[in-house]
Amino acid sequence: GLGDEGQLDAPEGSFVSLSVGHAHACAIDVDGDASCWGRNDAGQTDLMGSYAAVSAGGAHSCGLDARGAVTCVGRNNEGQTAVPDYTFLSVAAGEKHTCGIVRLDDDRNGSVCWGEVKKEVQPEEAPLRVISGSNWSCVESEAGLSCFGPNVHSSEPVPESIQVGTAAMGKDHGCGLNSDGTVQCWG
Repeated sequence: GLGDEGQLDAPEGSFVSLSVGHAHACAIDVDGDASCWGRNDAGQTDLMGSYAAVSAGGAHSCGLDARGAVTCVGRNNEGQTAVPDYTFLSVAAGEKHTCGIVRLDDDRNGSVCWGEVKKEVQPEEAPLRVISGSNWSCVESEAGLSCFGPNVHSSEPVPESIQVGTAAMGKDHGCGLNSDGTVQCWG
């Protein structure tokens, strides 16, 4: 791959999680500190501090801290770093948008997206995680995936056979594992 912007120059050390964006990446080390590298033309590698999770997008990066606060840095041309005021359980950065699972009250969680792909806060039936592709995202629950955004093609719906926790999104497609271990893609 192209490494001309430092995206192949991962820092030394031991890490517990990793997220790869357009031309940069972020990881959390064993002490819980974020480290980002690669293209930094919009400040997308300037995410610093201790985080429980990180997510690298197109030209922005977000971190979720232990209190449920999300911090995003980098390009904000579509509002993708303008984090709404919620307590977050997860965060997922797309190309020009960001989504998260939020705590609505003691009994309910919901999902929200901001930036190019907008989704008002909606209570979800036990949302587990949100997954962001380039210009679309999916909320995953025990009932399956619910996808939205301009790259969602109604003629090819998300297969119901995709196992919970296995889906991944790309620019114009998604893939996941069926219960027999086979890969199924849509988009």
